[in-house]
Amino acid sequence: MGTLSLLEPPKRLWGIKQSHLSPKQDRFDKSKATRKAFLGGRGAGKTYMVVHEALKLLGRRRCSGTICAPTYTMLRDVDWPAFRELAGGMIRIPRPSANEVEMMNGSVLRFRTGDDPDKLRGLNNSFFGVDEAAMCKFDVWRIGLATLREHGENGTAFAGSTPRGKKNWFFDVFGEPREDHDLVQATIDDNPHTAAAWKAALKRDYGVGYWEAQEIRGEFCDPEGSIFKREWFQPYVGELPPFEAIYRGWDLAASTKSAADYTCGAKIGITASADVYILDVIRVKQEWPQSRKLIVSTAQLDGTEATIGIEKVGMQLAFVQEMIDDPALVAYTIVPVPRERDKLSYALPLANRGAGGKLFLVPGNWNDAFLDEACTFDGLGKVHDDQIDAVCNALHVGSRVPRAYV
Repeated sequence: MGTLSLLEPPKRLWGIKQSHLSPKQDRFDKSKATRKAFLGGRGAGKTYMVVHEALKLLGRRRCSGTICAPTYTMLRDVDWPAFRELAGGMIRIPRPSANEVEMMNGSVLRFRTGDDPDKLRGLNNSFFGVDEAAMCKFDVWRIGLATLREHGENGTAFAGSTPRGKKNWFFDVFGEPREDHDLVQATIDDNPHTAAAWKAALKRDYGVGYWEAQEIRGEFCDPEGSIFKREWFQPYVGELPPFEAIYRGWDLAASTKSAADYTCGAKIGITASADVYILDVIRVKQEWPQSRKLIVSTAQLDGTEATIGIEKVGMQLAFVQEMIDDPALVAYTIVPVPRERDKLSYALPLANRGAGGKLFLVPGNWNDAFLDEACTFDGLGKVHDDQIDAVCNALHVGSRVPRAYV
């Protein structure tokens, strides 16, 4: 693991103000259980409570403790900044090479990752905290418990986590009542310190099925299968309504192997009331030179009113640039579409349109293949999902247009 970049902390007096804690956070803070967890959806304050608990225990007496996160990136970008902000001037000596800090009273806090649980062996802790615990292997928690032996006493273990279903070790440990174990569950609305607009946007994007239950309400639940239902794709026959915007999204594949993904192009129209009409879907297996010709010919058929969105990940970055530089497309708007979230998160805005009765399918010979794929889509990438990806790419081109349409 690399070293943390420890900056000079702001000057603050030792002590933690309790008045800013939400009721759920306050309950976690006051719990006397030696094994406790703060479970919540996005923005519920899980990481904050992990570092808050660590800082509280560091201040009670001179001791050693460890905060563990699933990856070094999370440790560097999330846990350490949160601890530094809360600890302030209580940090006396940062030790970047050892990934630890010494506090003003001589207590020591270590930062570790859970990618190799065996590296946690041999530590002597008074407490052991894990952030996003359900993302870690069970051995991280088990080995962490064995380190709670400082001063010959049984120390405290605590965790913050998003639930990861009922087949995860975290549910086995905290999902049912157990002696000296305490679980506090919080929703996105239980934290008054997160922005209302952010909460509303997340509820809109995650408002479908088990994903909403897990990420918004912080509940233990397992996937139900596809997030799309066939009846959401309402067939539309007749004259099309006027569209505020038209997009053609492309999901590219560069191989013709039988197991390889398809190259897909999906055309959608969005109305002033944010209804989404899936107008056309193309799906072929071919390599890049043929796909390039297909994109050009399809653009000429769609017309310049259709903005072209091409996913820009991996080797596709070069493909996007080729299309932008293609003289045949000089009159067309081409937008690189970044993929910054996992497939499931990326598809939720489209599913939310469907659940809200705002998704329409224009009849075509491509309908059956599209619906079959949509109704097996689970966001895990284990089945073909190229048509859904293409429609999502088209919808996400809207990041460059007024937010009413995305």
